[in-house]
Amino acid sequence: MDTDRTVDPGCADGRPPRTGPAPRLRLESLHGLPVPGAGLRVLLERSLPVRLAVGTGRPGLWLPALAPSGALRRWYAEHREEFEPFAERYGEELDRPDRAAQWERLRAAAADRSLILQVAGRNPARSHAAVLARRLDAAPNGPR
Repeated sequence: MDTDRTVDPGCADGRPPRTGPAPRLRLESLHGLPVPGAGLRVLLERSLPVRLAVGTGRPGLWLPALAPSGALRRWYAEHREEFEPFAERYGEELDRPDRAAQWERLRAAAADRSLILQVAGRNPARSHAAVLARRLDAAPNGPR
């Protein structure tokens, strides 16, 4: 894996951030302190939390169409131990045409800067942000 595009879960799980080259993709929970470091914050939720409208951690880009459907969120809430099946189902949702424009905006943003993917869940490493980070990392020639 190219270390320039490594996914770093940040401090969300209590571990210190990685040392060495700054990762191009990092994940951040809205429940914790903002991940330190530079990067464009991208909110991946359907609604904008009021506390993000101003202050630290405010997103520079909001992509609500990339959030999982309500049905998939409810399923995952009841099956938290099944991350890979969630990732597969979410991947199918991402392939729908109504999400293509926002997926391309995310890829374009990742092409020329570091991103901090923000989610409402308490464990971003097992969220839709982690699935999107994997997809960006696996894209031909890296994030476009």
